[in-house]
Amino acid sequence: MSATAASEAPLIAGWVARGPAALATAFTDRVLRVLAPRDREAAAHYTRSLRSAWHTGPAPWQRTAPVAYPVPDTDAVERADWDWRPVRRALVEELGRSRQPSAWVVRPGAVPWPGAGTQRVVTVWMTTAQGGVPVDWQLVRPDRGPANALAARTSAALESALDAWTFSARPAPLVLDVRDAGLRGAVETLSVHDAGYLLRINHSTCVYPAVRTAVRGLPALATARQLTLSADHTGHRALHTVAIGSGPAAVRRDILQTGCDVPWGHSQRRHVLFAERDPDDNRRCAFWLTNLERYDASGLARLAHASFLTARSMEVAARRATGSGFASVDPDARERHLTLVSLAHAVALLHPTRPLRRRPAVVGARTAR
Repeated sequence: MSATAASEAPLIAGWVARGPAALATAFTDRVLRVLAPRDREAAAHYTRSLRSAWHTGPAPWQRTAPVAYPVPDTDAVERADWDWRPVRRALVEELGRSRQPSAWVVRPGAVPWPGAGTQRVVTVWMTTAQGGVPVDWQLVRPDRGPANALAARTSAALESALDAWTFSARPAPLVLDVRDAGLRGAVETLSVHDAGYLLRINHSTCVYPAVRTAVRGLPALATARQLTLSADHTGHRALHTVAIGSGPAAVRRDILQTGCDVPWGHSQRRHVLFAERDPDDNRRCAFWLTNLERYDASGLARLAHASFLTARSMEVAARRATGSGFASVDPDARERHLTLVSLAHAVALLHPTRPLRRRPAVVGARTAR
């Protein structure tokens, strides 16, 4: 913990002691303190209105007096001119003080703006044991073609995730799906920062077998599927069966790990090819590339599943982004709106309507995703 965070720990404890409403108000004020007073007041009002629209306020039996939040004034966000970037950085800082991030996940998604069509986005999520919060939104603007625009926004989102990773007092691995984006660019960028990462790759992605796992008949450059299957048949791999979930719904997943090398980047970390497959159907297999040498099979499975959980959370965030009726076509207004959606989402995580339940170390998921 940084010296600043340690000095403010008693203040945070005081918020908790005064109740969840005080915690929500204080958290919002601290994030928005980077704005001018007039903008700060309007943004706080808008954030409270968003939360009211989502029905995420205190439960009826927790209220000591009637609560009446106004409908969000979307015109106020459209008329504003404040910069959303400092607010997003402040959100990362404040979240890091109250929650331990388990991963930074870069995830594509879509926001169905009312009356304005669906817009593709690439989001950065801070995931925790209690849930995830979108801390950055990169809006895809297909001015250079849909594929190029998505790759460009994914690259921008990765840079944003690295900023959060660097800025946060509690670094955590980065999880990124690069099947439709540039694997080489991601590896080179992450290697420069010496960041730990887990990258979802295609089964046809080519990697170099590590010398210690090289087997006869395997080409010098092999696909992820070739290397996994060859290592599986020859025993040059680590195989673990991980129990996912509990009770009658519990399932098993085979986790295969084998050493490999990539031809890009300058990191001194050894790479591992990580495959997650259904033991009852070997065709159901997801492939990941990681430099997290110290993570065991359960830890890697938990990180891989964070990406899947974030996909479901992204659907919730998209509904929340449009649930207030915001439908501006102005890109800057959308950025400000989504920034306050993230803030309200974070407050909902810190100020839930019911007690939080911690997720198990490894939670259930289907492999094909």
